[in-house]
Amino acid sequence: MMKKIAGILILIAALIFTACQSTDDEAEEELPADNEQEEQEENETEEEIEGDEKVNTELTFALNAEDDKMFYTVENEGDGVATLKFATSQKYEYEISDETGVISKYSEGRAFLQAVEEIDLAAGDEQSFEVELPKLEPGEYTVKIYLTASDLAETSEISEKFEVTSDNSLNIN
Repeated sequence: MMKKIAGILILIAALIFTACQSTDDEAEEELPADNEQEEQEENETEEEIEGDEKVNTELTFALNAEDDKMFYTVENEGDGVATLKFATSQKYEYEISDETGVISKYSEGRAFLQAVEEIDLAAGDEQSFEVELPKLEPGEYTVKIYLTASDLAETSEISEKFEVTSDNSLNIN
């Protein structure tokens, strides 16, 4: 009786191992080799909607200042919905530099909620984020800023020079 049970357990284990092995093989076949991947324009992606239909979602990024506030904006100039997927409550990251080097990083000393959030941008829609700047002395600085959304850190990066005036107004050069 024990030999039958042991035999059945070995048979079940072998079937499970075989099933897992074939699933791994299939997954490897679906992944394209690096040299086979198609290159896309820097800020363009294609997303699948309703069946096999593809739409173009071209995202553009801008940085502007209004009085003592700075705004980082993403706009969907494509013809389909673009979904920005964030893994935490942090929506952007920046580094501010002066002639001595990096003097401030947005995430430094901050904690962010671990909360998945998605923001859908329909064609022609935009989303602006008010950038929380540290207290800066009057002078010239450079800000490098990007979205923390999945797969957008590199393509959403903007680097701009800006000036803080004596009345704390911001001027982007």
